[in-house]
Amino acid sequence: MDAGLDGSGGTFRYGHVYYRVISDNLVEFTIEAAFTRKVDTAYSYGTAQDGFAQLGDEITMTGRETPEFDFGDNNILRKLKIEITSYSVSENFVFGKLVVPHKYATPNNGGNPWLAKFTGCCRYSKLLNNADNPWELTAQVDLSRASASPKVSLLPIISVPMEPDMVTSNGLPMVTIPATITDAGSLPPKSPKT
Repeated sequence: MDAGLDGSGGTFRYGHVYYRVISDNLVEFTIEAAFTRKVDTAYSYGTAQDGFAQLGDEITMTGRETPEFDFGDNNILRKLKIEITSYSVSENFVFGKLVVPHKYATPNNGGNPWLAKFTGCCRYSKLLNNADNPWELTAQVDLSRASASPKVSLLPIISVPMEPDMVTSNGLPMVTIPATITDAGSLPPKSPKT
């Protein structure tokens, strides 16, 4: 069996990357991610009674393409381990986070933001779109403009009914998600990509 895949395929369910400035060009990144809990690989084993991960366990994120974090400045962190902060036996998932500091040489990449990326494969097999495909989550880091990035505080799964008045011009459902940026300067809002 491929690492990070269950009998049906991919195990990655949700993820988010955000940062905050610690001092000068030193930032603290947080990666939050959810994966299928019961995967037949030693990386998913833990201290729960059934032998899989539970609250407080640390697991290595795995997959067909091993997850990694690229800071955007030619530094890449591999073999990512997350501490499990929540889990569900009945819904078969674990959710955890990894916090990692990183020092950039300059506040930005020659006037452009550094592009930090959390990538890997494969997305959860039971998704209706992009199942078993790679994921890429990004955070733009320009320390001359912001001291932190936005942080998602919504549930990772949102049901979107197909309503005729809530569809984009290309026929996809439209969702409006409210967001605020605290202590990040006066960044202009960006339009979501559909």
